[in-house]
Amino acid sequence: MGIFEKVIDAVRGKLEKPESDLGRCREIVSAYSAILENGPVPGTVADERELPYPKQTIRQALLVLLKTTTDPQMRGNLKAGYVCLADWQQGVGPHRVGFDITKLDQTGDALSIATRIAATEESAKKWLAKADIEQKSLVSELREMGF
Repeated sequence: MGIFEKVIDAVRGKLEKPESDLGRCREIVSAYSAILENGPVPGTVADERELPYPKQTIRQALLVLLKTTTDPQMRGNLKAGYVCLADWQQGVGPHRVGFDITKLDQTGDALSIATRIAATEESAKKWLAKADIEQKSLVSELREMGF
């Protein structure tokens, strides 16, 4: 049985997780949480190649840790991290898309700023919609699993 089958069985409550597998899951989630600190801000989407591990690997590690922790704050953080995976999409490319308020150039009149914002939003619509759909799906998955 491979690690992913073990992870799925653990999430479903069919298998006790050996400490080494939990350690690996903690390592994966720790690397992901470091990326989250500088991750896409709300309204932006990044390419999933920015993630430290494949998206599915991170998802499974988060689920294992959710299953094994009882700390409410940790569970909240793990659930938030799970849902935030939607902010990384395949094929976005080397530059994040969307409107990043932290990089707003406030030079010029209000109309030119608004025009730049609108142009940025228009070019990112496809990616923002894709991320939104995935985010809703991830929330639904968590609910279905009882988290």
